[in-house]
Amino acid sequence: MKLYLLGIFVPWLLAASDKPPHRGFDAASCAKCHADVTEGKKYLHAPVRTSCTICHDPQASDVPMMLRAATNNLCLECHGAGERPGATVALFNGRVKVPGTLLRGLRPLPVRAGHPVPYHPVFVPAGMGLPEINCLSCHTPHASDGSPQLLVSGAAGRKGLCVTCHSHE
Repeated sequence: MKLYLLGIFVPWLLAASDKPPHRGFDAASCAKCHADVTEGKKYLHAPVRTSCTICHDPQASDVPMMLRAATNNLCLECHGAGERPGATVALFNGRVKVPGTLLRGLRPLPVRAGHPVPYHPVFVPAGMGLPEINCLSCHTPHASDGSPQLLVSGAAGRKGLCVTCHSHE
């Protein structure tokens, strides 16, 4: 049964007899509707291979895109901490548990000193006609063709990425 709201098909408004959305919670299940996120990409973010619900909470999120936290806080949950020993690591105040191997080898990002270069801001709110600066200004969160660091596409190397915001006029 398809349900419509103001004449628009709304798949998340399902009758009780229909299968609810967002069940399965593994990458393969999510890819049934969201294949464009990773399809044909050379590099996949490790959490994407494991489970989309590491970063997304499709049943209890107040953050846009059903994220578990605001963008930078979400990324820094793993990338802001050093290596954590143990078979299982608890993230997001224990709401998510991931295999310790998922975080093995991650170096803490130098967010206090700047990233990717010293003194570069890692977060600046939008204002004065400029967009917000956050992790997604330079990185894609799911997959990339261009680099294992998941740099945004269209930038020819690191310098090309810099000139997307910094003109050399």
